[in-house]
Amino acid sequence: MQFVLALSLSTLLATAAATPPDPVAEVRQAENDFAASFAARDKAKFGSFLQDDAMFWVQGKPVVGRENVVKAWSGLLDPEKPPFSWKSEVAVVSADGLTAFSTGGVFTPDGTRVSRFTSTWRKQKDGSWKVQFDGPGSPICPPAK
Repeated sequence: MQFVLALSLSTLLATAAATPPDPVAEVRQAENDFAASFAARDKAKFGSFLQDDAMFWVQGKPVVGRENVVKAWSGLLDPEKPPFSWKSEVAVVSADGLTAFSTGGVFTPDGTRVSRFTSTWRKQKDGSWKVQFDGPGSPICPPAK
């Protein structure tokens, strides 16, 4: 009986280990961890989510490069409390599994949704996901009547 139990357990573990990761879940988790680094006011962690050549829209202008993006976001990262937060609600991964799109709400400190963010992620050789492009936020449009 112990042999059968041990065999069943090893089969279960081997099956779990062979289950491929869900890339959509990975991207949403990466996005939400990125947002958490912003909420924690952790510039180093925030920067770790960016590709070296990341491109962000900041105050209507493109900013290119990890260090430049972190510098451009310093005014948002320096205050003790974050001026806004965001959360991934939808992620889509390309067929080749290397590029992803994440979008969701941007919220004021009191939780009011004020816009929608969009970001493009790129899978790295080590399997991690990093932000490649962060576009300007989109306003929330009222529902059509």
